[in-house]
Amino acid sequence: DQHGLAEVFTVEHGFYNDTVATAMAIAAKTDRITVGTGIANVYLRHPYALAGAALAINQIAEGRFILGIGVGHPHLNKALEVPWKPPAIALRETTEKVRAAFADAPTGPAAGRTFMAAATDIPVHWGGVGEKTVRGAVNHADGLMLYLCSGARLDGIFEMVDDEADGTGRDPASLDLSLLIPTFLDTDLTRARAAGRDFLILYCSFPAYARMFRASGFTEEQDAIDEIGRAHV
Repeated sequence: DQHGLAEVFTVEHGFYNDTVATAMAIAAKTDRITVGTGIANVYLRHPYALAGAALAINQIAEGRFILGIGVGHPHLNKALEVPWKPPAIALRETTEKVRAAFADAPTGPAAGRTFMAAATDIPVHWGGVGEKTVRGAVNHADGLMLYLCSGARLDGIFEMVDDEADGTGRDPASLDLSLLIPTFLDTDLTRARAAGRDFLILYCSFPAYARMFRASGFTEEQDAIDEIGRAHV
C-alpha cells in the first residue's frame, strides 16, 4: 500500500489456505490499494457464503475489492468428493448467485433473506484460459484472470475476446484482463528457485494444467517433467 502498487490478489492452494480470509486481512490494513481474490475456488464455498464474505471485505475496503473466482481442477474435486461441472457453467452459476446477493435479491431457497447490499459495485472476474471460459467471461463477467498464460497463448485469447465481444455487442475493452504469474520472493535466490521448481512440478503433474502448458507452447518442458514423473513411479 505504501510502495505504490496498484492491486494485490491473494491466492489459495487446494484447501489449506483461504484467499478470502487473507484478502480481508489485507483490506483491514490498507487504505488505497485494490484488493482481490485470485482466485477463490467456487467449489470450496456456497455462492451465498462467498457473496457474504465479499460484501464484508468490500465494506472494510470501502469499495476497493474485486472478487476473482475459479474452479481449480478435477483432482481437487475428487479429493473433496464434490461433483465437477464444466468450468464455464460453474462460474456462470456462481456469478449469478453472488450478484443476486450483492443486489440483496437472492433467489431459490435464499429468497426473502436479507443480505447487506453492496454500497459500491463489486467486480466479478473469472479465472481461466480455456476457450469456453474466456468466451463465457465476455458474456457474464467483469474481468478475466489469465493464470500462467504465455505470450503466444495471450494472442489467441485476445482474438477470442474480440470475436465473442463482436458477436454480443460488448466493448472488448470493458473486460478487465489480468495476467497472474506466481512469483517467489526470497533473499536467497537458490531457495526461491527451489520453491518455484516445486510449484511447477506439482502443477505439471495435474493433467488439466499439463494440457494448458502444452497449449501455451511448453511442450518440450512438459515432456521432460512427464519423463521425470514416470521415472519415479
